[in-house]
Amino acid sequence: MRDRFVSRLFIIIILFTLIMALMPLWSGSLIWSYFSSFESFSHFQVVCTKFLVGFLLLLVMLFSKKNKIVVSDFFLLLSFVSILLSALVNGLDGFSFTVLTGLLFYYVIFTVYPNYCVSDNLLNLCTYMLLLWCILPLVHFFFSSRDTQLLFYTNLEGSISTFSGYAFHRNWYAIYVGMTILLLLFSNFKWSVKCILGLLLLIGLVMSESRSVFVSVVCSILVYCFFKYKLNGRFLFLLLVLSVVSFFLYVYFDEYSLRGYASSGDDGRSEIWNYYWSFIKDHFFWGNGKPLLYVDSYSLLPNYAHNFVLQSVADYGILSLVFFLLYLVCHFVSISNKAKTLFVYLIIISLFQPYYMMGTPTLFAMNVFFLSELSSKSIN
Repeated sequence: MRDRFVSRLFIIIILFTLIMALMPLWSGSLIWSYFSSFESFSHFQVVCTKFLVGFLLLLVMLFSKKNKIVVSDFFLLLSFVSILLSALVNGLDGFSFTVLTGLLFYYVIFTVYPNYCVSDNLLNLCTYMLLLWCILPLVHFFFSSRDTQLLFYTNLEGSISTFSGYAFHRNWYAIYVGMTILLLLFSNFKWSVKCILGLLLLIGLVMSESRSVFVSVVCSILVYCFFKYKLNGRFLFLLLVLSVVSFFLYVYFDEYSLRGYASSGDDGRSEIWNYYWSFIKDHFFWGNGKPLLYVDSYSLLPNYAHNFVLQSVADYGILSLVFFLLYLVCHFVSISNKAKTLFVYLIIISLFQPYYMMGTPTLFAMNVFFLSELSSKSIN
């Protein structure tokens, strides 16, 4: 009875976090018109993620069966102890203890969840939801008036960007398109269906013009092929072709796309990275004691580092990052090839985008880790 209750809690958490991530927030949506600003929606989203999901995770802990403590759990604990020490050294100024939600999340997803069975139907449902969310805006776009089409290219500041689907930002749309491509690769759909759906997803990815996501998808597919086929001639040829294509797109994409017209090359990333690097040199061991933000001259908005490593060290110091990376490595070596593929996708994305940070996990990180575990359990 308790096992069934915990399994249902997992189903609620997985579906809730995915629905929250896929809420239609493009400029033409009713939800977007309801919130006064993106900041107000972000606050609503963070409250739901930290408190509601945190409460559900706590219920899982209370009703789940006892689990053995393993070495990786000590690394996770040491990481969060280092976070608390960083906050204490910095006088607890602005520190939120809700960061401990992350400690609860990682323990539950990597230690508790593997002991419970969830139907393959849940993975199929999540895949169908993602496919619909990724492909439907393409259909909507191509059969809409010019005014409506323009809304798909309007960013949060009201200026022209690239295609963002039903998401609040083109990169948010792109990272979920990329994840859906990988789930489609894992699925048991017929190859003809995979090719058709894959082509539509690729169109969405190209229209979003997110170079980092394209590179992440390519690298993740190579990882999957490596674990499946090992180092044979077919794999090495595929590696060479995709590497050349990825390099060309990443370096020269701006010169031949709307992205080059709508942005200034690196979107201010070099300025942001230089600031964070300068900050880290003065706060290497203990960091800022809380998430660090920087207002760059490109967007004139508070920005995260757009790099998981820089952000983590700047926030809580090098010790917390080292222990956390050791924890992730221990987890990586023990998971399935499908989970490794999604894990690599998340890590590469985190080197260029602000959608994965140490401490409280983002919605994207929750979705990736839960879908990784679902894919590992799948019989497909």
